[in-house]
Amino acid sequence: MSKTVTVRKFGQQYSFTIPTEFKKIFEGSDHAVVEQIGNSLIYRPAEIKAKEETAN
Repeated sequence: MSKTVTVRKFGQQYSFTIPTEFKKIFEGSDHAVVEQIGNSLIYRPAEIKAKEETAN
């Protein structure tokens, strides 16, 4: 099963489908980070991005 998540970046809307087993990662997150890597758009909660930056 999967869940569709819609995010906005630079005035454009993107829809992502994520597996429901990852749903807990995204719960409670009201901020998202959208990154473009090659032709892929990567969506993740901002809290995870912040933890990665402070770890580096």
